[in-house]
Amino acid sequence: MILRTDIAETSGTNDPTLRLLCRIPGDTPPHVESLLATGRAEVLCERVCRSALLYTALFSTLEALAVVDQMRIPSVLTALGRSPGGDDSTVQLACWFRIGHNLRVLVSPRFTTMGDAIVVGCSHAILFMQPWMDQHPLDSNSWWLSLAEHSYTHFHGPHSLYHRPAEVFASHKADGRRTWMYYGDHSTAVAARTVLGPVGRALGAKTGKTFYPAGPPERRVAFSDTNQSFVSFVADEWPFDPGSPPVVIINAFMLALGHEIAGLRARLQRDSASAP
Repeated sequence: MILRTDIAETSGTNDPTLRLLCRIPGDTPPHVESLLATGRAEVLCERVCRSALLYTALFSTLEALAVVDQMRIPSVLTALGRSPGGDDSTVQLACWFRIGHNLRVLVSPRFTTMGDAIVVGCSHAILFMQPWMDQHPLDSNSWWLSLAEHSYTHFHGPHSLYHRPAEVFASHKADGRRTWMYYGDHSTAVAARTVLGPVGRALGAKTGKTFYPAGPPERRVAFSDTNQSFVSFVADEWPFDPGSPPVVIINAFMLALGHEIAGLRARLQRDSASAP
């Protein structure tokens, strides 16, 4: 999104006073008059761009959230917050979608000023708590974030919550003969071993939950090769194919955000053409 420079030096005169290239509704505010009179163009430019940045970020993001809300996807709760990653030239927002009890979707639009332009980007993450992750409370947002941000600590560190399951999964995933691992209780694993022989032998502990290389698809262990994580996934990798609710939400949000940015750009271009 490109913003027109909103101030310029008065041409054809020796008067250093600056003039506005865009209309301001009502009387020009005193602090703006002062900046124009003192010739501090860079300060005024900065303030104009900062105001446009905040407006663009909030308006376009809220409109995109409204589009997702109008889709009426069942069991979806939405929260909007500001990411700590922002500064004077950047606004980054965090849009959280809670889907059921075991899915969280984060869509994070980022708006940055570069000269007289606003550059817009958008990242996402899908947090998925699998059935075998039963050592922490699902209702705690802090646990969700901790599992996603400190994956090594919780899954691979010695004496960690899920060290043994992650170790078993990783060792067999490294074996090219086994593409997928499944999760189930010990009795199911024993049944698989009995029926399938060596292919279905139980892995890990002899009691409780365990992994084995054959089982029902709904118990497949999900792992993100992109993020190298059991918790944090990206759209279009299993189990989040294009038709899954998280991907539908992400795509709808990004599409609506793009439309709003395009509409703001068109409006600014019209305003520029009509300025005195």
